[in-house]
Amino acid sequence: MLLFHFVVFCALSESNTDLECDDVSVTPLTFYEQREGSLKQTDTVITLNDTYGITIESNANTVLCNKMFNITSTIEILLFSAGNITQIETKFLENVDVTRYIILVNNNIKTIKKHTFNNLPVANILLTYDSITVIENEAFMDLINLKMLDLNQNCITHFNPHAFVRLPSLFHFIISSNNISKLEKNCLSFIEQNNTFIDFSRNNIVSIDNEALNGAPFYINELDLFGNQLHDLSWRFLGNHIIKKINVASNQINDISDEFLEESFGTEFLIIDLETLSNDSLIKVANFCMKKSNNPTDLIVKLWSCWYESLLPLPSTNYLTDIKLATENE
Repeated sequence: MLLFHFVVFCALSESNTDLECDDVSVTPLTFYEQREGSLKQTDTVITLNDTYGITIESNANTVLCNKMFNITSTIEILLFSAGNITQIETKFLENVDVTRYIILVNNNIKTIKKHTFNNLPVANILLTYDSITVIENEAFMDLINLKMLDLNQNCITHFNPHAFVRLPSLFHFIISSNNISKLEKNCLSFIEQNNTFIDFSRNNIVSIDNEALNGAPFYINELDLFGNQLHDLSWRFLGNHIIKKINVASNQINDISDEFLEESFGTEFLIIDLETLSNDSLIKVANFCMKKSNNPTDLIVKLWSCWYESLLPLPSTNYLTDIKLATENE
């Protein structure tokens, strides 16, 4: 029977010297191998053939580099839990075979350098609750199995699409809770998979370029723009793309253009705050809901659903009835 185990290591707490990449041998690493129940000291992380995952608590170290690892077997999970990492060297996991998760959470990393994550078999990368402000070109490159990339809760102000190169399997891209102010031309062209989930929620996006989706897949499952600073839905960035669900709740949207809700519009779910819309736009939303409903006359139920999904207090029945009557009188 194959036995799985986790390896936990940390820099020795009695040393005052940081375990940086140029002086790895100065401060040894302490291993605790669960199956054997023994402590070991070594300069690099060494694993056995049946290692399932590794948790790293490098308390005296702030820099991650390749010479810290001597992992010759395949592992599924690599978790960095120290919370004090400030720098990751290029190709720090070169020749390290991690298949499921690479997780760096709650650190002080400012920059993701070119080729930091390059040619790895990993399926999920989480770099969350950090201080990332810059992601260089080709920082994430040739990750053929990568399905999810999570950059939630960082300090990114400029979204650089050239940071993501040849990620053919990516279908869940999260860059929520950052400080991005604009989605520029071709910004999602690196995404190749149809039915992708794209999350830009809780940023400071005020504008979306009309050609933002150029090069992106034809079908997008969900585009989450919740909690930004958009004031209208008048842009024509959708083009010929079909986005099943668009969430623009908790913005400042007052106006919706006719083009956005035209007959060929492929969206099934539009989550929007009705209370900020002008009267004309309310009528447009009402028409949209009627067209998308299986029962076109059941407008109140459809609008009720819109309010429920956006987590807002429900308006009065009279308010909904007024919209229904206004629509019927067109």
